[in-house]
This record gives sequence, C-alpha cells and structure tokens, in this order.
Amino acid sequence: MASRWYYQMLMEEFGPITVQQLRELFEDGTLSEADLVRSETGDVWTTVAAVKPSLFASDLPARAMEEIGDLSELAFE
Repeated sequence: MASRWYYQMLMEEFGPITVQQLRELFEDGTLSEADLVRSETGDVWTTVAAVKPSLFASDLPARAMEEIGDLSELAFE
C-alpha cells in the first residue's frame, strides 16, 4: 500500500497526504467513495471506494475495540 496519496476535489489536485490523513478526510465526510485518489507512485486515478478496503484494513481491530468501549457492552447468548 502506498504511504502517501493525492486526491481531487473540484477539479483540483491536493497532496501528498498520509494514509491516516486520507482516512480522516473520508471519515469526516470531506471525501466520499466517489472521489478520486491516486498513490504518490502511481499515475492512475481511482475512486476512494476502490481503495477503501485496503486503506481501512490495517486498523479494523483497533477501531472495533474503540466502538465497543469495554467488554461489558458485549452480549453473550
């Protein structure tokens, strides 16, 4: 996975930014799944939706634990 990315907004190119910054732009609604991004080493623009699984994969366990808060919120049957 590229470590730095560019993104397009209003026909303008921005970046480079880190993967974490790209995630934050998506999470706060600045970027949508339809917006275009490209890696620092690439020249092909693609949608955020196409790269989202790999961008968010590395922190899924940590993010899941943040959402749970503590183990008392888990339900066991």
